[in-house]
Amino acid sequence: MNERLNKILELSKQGYPPSKIHMEVGGSLRGISVTRTRFRQDGLLPATKNCSRRLMIPPSIFNSLEREAKTRGIDTHEFIREVLKIIVKDNLYKSILD
Repeated sequence: MNERLNKILELSKQGYPPSKIHMEVGGSLRGISVTRTRFRQDGLLPATKNCSRRLMIPPSIFNSLEREAKTRGIDTHEFIREVLKIIVKDNLYKSILD
């Protein structure tokens, strides 16, 4: 597999949408989508029905998260994924909501 396909696969596994992958590696959106479909067919990516759903975040909250991500030098979406992952891993629901 060439470097571009590896990058598409890596970003797809991280949950990036085709539009973000397109910005990272170039090419057409259709080409990115076809490649991701092929990866699913080959078992390299989970089937679409197992992919996570999109999360609607209010703009004011997203802007705050985006500022913090920029302060840390991290991609905003990656930062949000990491924050949510830590909340789940450490079972911080009660600590945050109480």
